[in-house]
Amino acid sequence: MATIVHGAALRTGDIDCLVDGSAENLHRLALALRELDALLRVGRHDEAPLLPVVLDEVMLQRTEISIWRTGAGNVDVLTVLPGPGGRCLHYDDLAEGAYLAVIEGMTARVASLDDVITTKQWANRPKDRQVLPELRELYQSQDAVDQEKEQSAPDHNSPAAPNQENLRVRP
Repeated sequence: MATIVHGAALRTGDIDCLVDGSAENLHRLALALRELDALLRVGRHDEAPLLPVVLDEVMLQRTEISIWRTGAGNVDVLTVLPGPGGRCLHYDDLAEGAYLAVIEGMTARVASLDDVITTKQWANRPKDRQVLPELRELYQSQDAVDQEKEQSAPDHNSPAAPNQENLRVRP
């Protein structure tokens, strides 16, 4: 979904959620997934209901990645994400650069375009490699717009106090 929010036309077919790993949050997530009739995505659709999976916060906490088929679409739940140099990324690491977006009437935290690119590079799945050129192009376009805004912004070192119009906030 983050690729769409950032303006990519190419769809990857699922939502990747790096979640806050607190017990309270994982409990709420498990409730939401159960409400969406979530089943683990496995080789054959008819195998999933036969698996002895208890969808609760303990199960989610014990798995770094779980992939689900729900009534609302496919959801990949990650409690940790391997990052550059073997560093593990957690929710708080990406939340710093994320911003809030309204998606179909709901507010969601969306990773920065830079973080989306980094995670797609790491995942290196065919669908991620397919969308990466478009994401990089969007990033370069966004960077060019930001540079243009910086060049046309007033000199903040001048004695005049900045006003609300002069302040630039990046998501």
